[in-house]
Amino acid sequence: MTDFSSPDPQRIRIYNVSGSLSSPSFSGFSSFNTGTVDTDYPTLLEIECVNGGTLDISAGTFAGMDYIQEFYMTNCVISDLPDSVFSDFGTLNYFKIEGGSIGATNTNSLNGLNVARSSSPTPLGTFIIYNSPINTGELASGFLNPLTTVTTIMLKNTGLDSIEANMFSQNTLVRNLSIAGNNFQELPNNIFSGLDALMFLDLSEVPLNCSCSNVWFLDYSVEHNISIVGAVVCGEPSSYNLQRATIFQDENCPYDPCGNIPGINADPRCHTIFQVFGYVVTCGSLLVTLTAIYLYLNTRLHIAMPKFRLEQKKKNAWIKVQDSLYKGVVNMIPPASTGVNGFKLPPIKKAMRKRFSFPNEIKHFDLPNNSDLEKDDLNKEIKADKIAPLGNSYTTNEMGNKSKTDLEFSMANGQ
Repeated sequence: MTDFSSPDPQRIRIYNVSGSLSSPSFSGFSSFNTGTVDTDYPTLLEIECVNGGTLDISAGTFAGMDYIQEFYMTNCVISDLPDSVFSDFGTLNYFKIEGGSIGATNTNSLNGLNVARSSSPTPLGTFIIYNSPINTGELASGFLNPLTTVTTIMLKNTGLDSIEANMFSQNTLVRNLSIAGNNFQELPNNIFSGLDALMFLDLSEVPLNCSCSNVWFLDYSVEHNISIVGAVVCGEPSSYNLQRATIFQDENCPYDPCGNIPGINADPRCHTIFQVFGYVVTCGSLLVTLTAIYLYLNTRLHIAMPKFRLEQKKKNAWIKVQDSLYKGVVNMIPPASTGVNGFKLPPIKKAMRKRFSFPNEIKHFDLPNNSDLEKDDLNKEIKADKIAPLGNSYTTNEMGNKSKTDLEFSMANGQ
């Protein structure tokens, strides 16, 4: 295949292949003019073998094909994947081996190959080996390591009997992972470590040997927001054969939300030791705050109480002084039945109690209508006696004036 220049082929399909593709088999494409590519379609190479036909490939077989974006190999019985066998492709948007079989893989089989989402019409970043059993039952250690930017990996129905813990350690951008339809019975408990972008996991048709330690990935998927696609079933124990792994877990495995983290199991939540410490510190701080508030209020109360008691004593003493002054004034004034020089005095009115403004001040009292009362009494006595008292040299008017003067003098002097 050395002369394909008119027109430049954008999509190449080779059918009914059987035998070997020597190196280089596609050297005529090294001068491919990428400027003529229709961007609505990806550049593609597909090799389809005769059903059951063998295919031998080696490093350099695909020299000159670095413009290819998608590669397909179908129904080919491949004896071996040599080191760097696909390195001439550079970066692919899509890689797929389907059908046939693979005799063996090598650690460096994929060296030089990169699979990433490209700017082609449909960005994929997908690597697939599907329905193509690997005769050794395992992938060589580090086989997938060169695929550091791949976003989808499918190793479905590849006859894998075991899975290494570090199989996907370098595929840190993978979002979709399928290892369905294989023969392994358990997963290493750190196989997904570092796969922070993982969103979908397919473990369907894998006959797991169900035990509480082997179904760890069920809780892990919940904690890391990974959706498990399809039904995960048990192969063992026989009582749970072909039953969902979730049923086995619910019936046999108590859930520990803390996992390997020190803490208190409060199903369905875990209170880690750091959270418990935080709770203790918070409660202690609250207790100290309440104690400080109590001490402050208690101190204020002890300071205020003596002052309050003193004010009460002063108030009570002032009330007693007022009562004493009132009683003293009342005792200084003769009763209404007592007269001065034979004249009767009017009764003390209650209004007199209000005459005191201060304990040391006594205001003079005005007896309203006092002269009228005296005149009435004098008139009554004059009419009754018609004669002035013996030994009295005063006239009636003089005597009345004198009595009034004596009354005023007595009142003024408190007699």
